[in-house]
Amino acid sequence: MDGSRPPGLRVRDAAPRGLGALFWLLLVLVLLPAAAASVLRAALGLPLWGGAAVGGVGALGITGWALTRLRLWPTHLGGSLLQGLYLAAVARVMLGIPVLDGLVSVGGGDAGNHAALRMDFVTRDPGTYQGFTFFHTVTYGAQWLFGLDTFAGFRVGFYLVPAVLAVALAAALELVAVRLWRSARAWAVAQGALLALTLTVWPFLLLRLLHYHQSDGFYGHLFGLVPRVLAWVAYALPRTAWVRCAALAGFTVLYRFTYGLNLGDFLLMAGVLALGRASFPSAGSSAPWRGSRGSWGSRSWRQGPMPIRSCCPWARVRQPRSPGCRAGPADPGLGRGGAPGRALRLLPRRAGEAPPVRAGALLPAVPRGLDGVRHPDALLPLRVTAQGATMRR
Repeated sequence: MDGSRPPGLRVRDAAPRGLGALFWLLLVLVLLPAAAASVLRAALGLPLWGGAAVGGVGALGITGWALTRLRLWPTHLGGSLLQGLYLAAVARVMLGIPVLDGLVSVGGGDAGNHAALRMDFVTRDPGTYQGFTFFHTVTYGAQWLFGLDTFAGFRVGFYLVPAVLAVALAAALELVAVRLWRSARAWAVAQGALLALTLTVWPFLLLRLLHYHQSDGFYGHLFGLVPRVLAWVAYALPRTAWVRCAALAGFTVLYRFTYGLNLGDFLLMAGVLALGRASFPSAGSSAPWRGSRGSWGSRSWRQGPMPIRSCCPWARVRQPRSPGCRAGPADPGLGRGGAPGRALRLLPRRAGEAPPVRAGALLPAVPRGLDGVRHPDALLPLRVTAQGATMRR
């Protein structure tokens, strides 16, 4: 073979890339050292510099691996410019709301309490504030790196909340749009829609709510949005189940050390995500409306949870066996077309003629005797006709 492709066969163009991968690395480099420092000090009493060193080594290792093994650099100029414009618009609406004169923290309410709690956490008591210290670690690191005072560090921590939300949304939108459509035009349209929604909705809804809470000094409460949004994205984007489970487990630990008072809400969100993924596994595919067999509804039924499938006996054909109800062997031809197709194949094709099936394909369970042994009579083949089912001889 000379390696030439047959006429009419086109090679699919490479998917366009923007700044999304670099955004993920930026989040890792900024947040992983602070997260490791906070968790290790609150849980084990290690100094902040030790935990930050562990997290920094991990962040640098992830960055080096990604730069050498993955394709990260943008290839589509227009999409990258749209992403940059989106982040600039986010910065503009964050810092320039006319009614509020920006989102400058006034340091009221619990701000003084958080200043004292952070000092205790850094100097003498790793278990202060029940270990809800991710915000305090981030602000202390910003103060140490840039020479800020306490309340300027709190402002940095507050501004980090909408900034992380914007960066995560832009990166996730690129990945989802390219995975679904593999089209730069579709990605650009989606990014433009996100930009328009940000300019219209954020100033009048999200940012005002954030400002209302931060004006009373509820910094730790607001900073809980960071691990929650990242957990949602980290669970939604991977294709493999073990990566999604690891993401939920890791961010559950991080959320406990961010603002554990809302840990129950976080676990409820994680349960809803896991239930949705189990009920509709095709939702994570690149094209959920396309399938090799059957429609989306039939595939969702066929792959749905066992409590739903077990409501109908004929749905047990080619399904995992439950401990209390063992289905008998079925005709392999009955498995095509999903549960509705299997039900139709049980009907006669024309009067007096139908495919022979086994009793286990029609009954929810095979009869047993008093001694608990399955009787061979129950497995004799049946013939379904227009007049009913009769035993074959």
